[in-house]
Amino acid sequence: MSDKKPIAEITIFAVDHESREFEIQAAVGVPYETDSGEWACPLTLEGYLGLNHNIYGVDSWQSLVLAQRIVHNILSYFVADGGKLFWEKGGEEISVAELYGDVEETREPDWPPTEEQQARIDELARAYPIDRRSDPRQRFLAVSKGRTCCRERNASE
Repeated sequence: MSDKKPIAEITIFAVDHESREFEIQAAVGVPYETDSGEWACPLTLEGYLGLNHNIYGVDSWQSLVLAQRIVHNILSYFVADGGKLFWEKGGEEISVAELYGDVEETREPDWPPTEEQQARIDELARAYPIDRRSDPRQRFLAVSKGRTCCRERNASE
């Protein structure tokens, strides 16, 4: 990245498949238009491969996205080869997906619900009753029992 300040950078701790420990610093610079009309985005990846390149694209957006994708792919290959990534030495292990915000946080519901939660569930159930003819789950159950929604509707009319 030589003389230009990066627009984004990160330092993470890594342990490779041979248990060697080191830091990886990744930095992406501001995309700029070259004399040929292409766009280049400076990329530096130190501590693992020692990259210091411009990543080219048809416009600033593409060159920036490609630079970030290259870092993503290199770190993915590192992990696939048995390497591990951490926020810091002795810290929590992280995945490449977590670095890129690709992981959806799943939270297990507390079960059974507390009395307060159950009261709210009951309140909402009374306020928004399920129309069994329009609820897809109920239609599935009706069809699986040999009835169709139309027959149920005609029978009830």
